[in-house]
Amino acid sequence: EGKEIRRIWSEPFWLRAFAVGAVVQIQPSTFFRGDLYRKTDGFDVDDRASWDTGLLAKLHLAGGRFEVIDEFLSYFRLYDESITGSGRLQQMQVDNMIARFDALMGRPYDASDKRYWQAMRLFKHLRWPNRTLERLTKGAI
Repeated sequence: EGKEIRRIWSEPFWLRAFAVGAVVQIQPSTFFRGDLYRKTDGFDVDDRASWDTGLLAKLHLAGGRFEVIDEFLSYFRLYDESITGSGRLQQMQVDNMIARFDALMGRPYDASDKRYWQAMRLFKHLRWPNRTLERLTKGAI
């Protein structure tokens, strides 16, 4: 009830890692310029599972670039009913990632991308051990 559960960090926008869903960008801490947003068709109102990731993909395709700063700019709450808290739309998130992959990478998603996802997950946990320790001691989001 109202207490900090754990911290979570945005990770660098590495295109292939983003395309396979191996990195995290924290949506409440994401800022973008209006002129870049207007180059896209905006949020997909039909996407109830990963609308924020979909917009980041569109911003990238419109020429956007992403930077990460080492500051906490937001908090968000998890509820049993929320997308993140419930996990109920996890398969839809995977389906959306695969659907976006071709536009981002210029080729269909294949088995090598699943192996890349696994390798990138391992890499990022080794690269940022403090984040990994927090995840191990306080749990996943």
